Amino acid sequence: MNVQKTNIGIFAGFPPEHNAHIIEAVMYIRALQAMQFKTVVGLACSESRKREELLTENTDRYGATDIIKPLPYPEIPVLNLHEFADGYHIQPDAVARMIEEQRIDLCFFTYYPLFGQQLIELLKNMRKQVILIAKMPLVRPEQDSIFAKYHRGYAETIEAVDTLLAYQQNDVDLIEKQYPLARGKTFAAHKFVDEELIAAAQQKYDHILHDYDLEGFFCDAEHIVGLIGRIDPEKNVLPFVEEIWPRIHAECPQAKLLIAGSGTRNQTLMSMTSNVQSIRFLSQAIPYVDVLALLGHIDVLAAPSGTDYTPRIPMDALLMKSQVVANDLNFNDVYRPYAHLAPVREFVEYSPYGYNDNTRMLQDATNRKYYGVPDAPAFADCVIDALKGESKKPLPETEFTPREFCAQFLHALQNSK
Repeated sequence: MNVQKTNIGIFAGFPPEHNAHIIEAVMYIRALQAMQFKTVVGLACSESRKREELLTENTDRYGATDIIKPLPYPEIPVLNLHEFADGYHIQPDAVARMIEEQRIDLCFFTYYPLFGQQLIELLKNMRKQVILIAKMPLVRPEQDSIFAKYHRGYAETIEAVDTLLAYQQNDVDLIEKQYPLARGKTFAAHKFVDEELIAAAQQKYDHILHDYDLEGFFCDAEHIVGLIGRIDPEKNVLPFVEEIWPRIHAECPQAKLLIAGSGTRNQTLMSMTSNVQSIRFLSQAIPYVDVLALLGHIDVLAAPSGTDYTPRIPMDALLMKSQVVANDLNFNDVYRPYAHLAPVREFVEYSPYGYNDNTRMLQDATNRKYYGVPDAPAFADCVIDALKGESKKPLPETEFTPREFCAQFLHALQNSK
C-alpha cells in the first residue's frame, strides 16, 4: 500500500467522550500525519458534536484545549456518526455516503464502539481495509459487566478486520491463542507519547512546582516518590500509604511522597494523609502536560496498581527520566527491562466499574475479576533500592516514541495476511 495515496479514517474517542481518549486520539493523528497518509479524517459518535466539525473546533467546550493546543494541527475534519447510530445499530446507507464523500480507503479503530461489528462489516462490504487496536479481546465478556455490550460480535469482527494491533507482544500471543482466526494478522505496536507534548512539559518544568504550590514541599526533600492515577481499590493507593510508605520513610526519612489523582477513595485518602508531613495529596484534576512536567521532578514513580494492562503513567515516567517500581504481574513485558518489579502478595476478587483486563493467565479465573495486592516489604525494598541509586536498564531513545509506533504500524499494515 502506498500511504501517500491512501485516505485514512481514525475512529477514536474525540472530545468530549473521555480525557484519556482525547490524549490517545491527538497522538494517533499526529503519528498518522507523520506516516504521510494522503489525508486523515476523524470518526466519532458523540451527542455534543456537529455532524461535521474540525478537530480543533470548540476545544474549550470539549475540555481538550490543554491537550490539543501544544500540538500543531492542520484542519482535520471529524465525521460524527451519532445521528445515524442507535446503540448497537447504524444506518448503513447514510454512514456509507459519509465514508465515500471523504474517500476513506483505510479505517483505524482505536477502540470498539457499540455498533463496531456493523460498522466494520459495512467497511468490509465497501472493500475498505480495517485496523483495530486489540484490547477488547483480552477482556472476558462476563454478562454482569456494564461493558459486556462492547463484546457483541467481537469474534466475528476479528475475522473481518485486516489487521489487529496489541500493545505488547505477550498480548499478541494471548489473542492468537484465544482467537485462532487472528493468527498472521496480529502485531505489537506500543503506546507512545508525542514529542510535542514532552517538549511542552519540559517548558513547564521550571515553574510547575510553583504552579501547584509544591516548592516548599519539595525543597527540603532528599528524594520524591510519586503516586499518580485513580484513587480506586484496584490501584492499591491505600495499602501503599498504610503498609508500604512507612517502611520506605523509616529507611529514607528525608524522602517525601506526592500523590495526585482522584477516585472513589478520595475522602479516605485525604483523612489518612492530612496530618502526615511527608505526604502531599493533590486531589484536583491535572492536565496531561502538567502530569508530564511533574513526573520530571519525581525520583521514583510507584505504580502499585493491581491490574496488569499497559498503563500510560509508568511509560510517561520512564520518558521523563524517573525510575518506576511496579507490581510484577502477568503482562509487564513492555516495562520489564526498565522497571523495578515487586511480587504480588495475593489476588482479591472485586466488581470494578467498567472492565478489567488483569490476571488473564491466572488459573481458574474464568468469569471472575481479580486485582493483585503488592507484597508490602518487597515493594518497599524496590522503592528504597531505586531511591538509593540502583538503576535499571536505561530506556532506549526509540521506545514509546511516535517514530517507533509508525514503524510498527506500517510493518503491520504491510505484513498482515
